[in-house]
Amino acid sequence: MYLVTVRIKREGDKPINEQYLVEAVSLTDVDTKIRREFSGVDADITSCKVINFTEIFENGAGWFYEIKNEVETIDDKKVVEMYLMEAADDNTAISKWDDLNMEGHIVGFNKKPYKGIIR
Repeated sequence: MYLVTVRIKREGDKPINEQYLVEAVSLTDVDTKIRREFSGVDADITSCKVINFTEIFENGAGWFYEIKNEVETIDDKKVVEMYLMEAADDNTAISKWDDLNMEGHIVGFNKKPYKGIIR
């Protein structure tokens, strides 16, 4: 998964930057998918970086939350895994997380400005 910032210039408007998550196998694949998504719009990729999620929980509810969960392994090492949860608000995200009954405990919970996931 790649985190991509796209500078978009729509006719009559000032350019804006939006962040998208892009499921792709390479930077070339990212470029192809962004060009397809923004066909007919003046859009340029301004940044692109790999972002690794252990799992993504989507439901079309609006906001994206990155949840970092710390888990202790069999050999007493601590591992932090990152999940992406889509939810309507903070409380719903936490409630959905709790419903998953995941091992470990949350060490990070951040609402992100991602506009969507492009596949």
